[in-house]
Amino acid sequence: MPPLSASSIDRSWLWRGAGSVALVALLLVATLSNEAVYSVLGNFWQQIFELLGIKQTAAAPAAETSVGTVLNRPRNLPAVLSYGALYVLACLTLLFLLLPHGRQRRLVLGFYAIAGTAFVVLIGISRLGNAAVLAVLANQLLHFIVSPVPVIMLVPLLRWYWHNQPATKPMS
Repeated sequence: MPPLSASSIDRSWLWRGAGSVALVALLLVATLSNEAVYSVLGNFWQQIFELLGIKQTAAAPAAETSVGTVLNRPRNLPAVLSYGALYVLACLTLLFLLLPHGRQRRLVLGFYAIAGTAFVVLIGISRLGNAAVLAVLANQLLHFIVSPVPVIMLVPLLRWYWHNQPATKPMS
């Protein structure tokens, strides 16, 4: 068997591989230095609020509220939401690079939609019913969503699922 040359390798997989390595590095840095990222995002939002003339006190939830319980400490709420959105966007981009088929991508979007909806429902119920245990559960779910764990689980699971699907016959 002749050795593979660079021209025989599908270039799209090279771009996917390079993009995947870059996103994994970005996610690792973001995970290990999330307090610094929160600080940078907090300063950014503080400047935006000052430009708009909005008081910053509404952005930091009290520690005794359900949102304060989810955050584990009073933090700038817009910074936390920005960090979470950017982190999930990076995870989705990485998953889309590693899982090229439409069905796999729809399953990924469904997974994140269900997890996000469950988080919102848990937070909503904990606020309405003043149930701290649901806020703690929402906290755990949020930390799961905004982590590399879903990527680590979904890539091999959906690759295995895709390759083990029975061949479908066209309807005649």
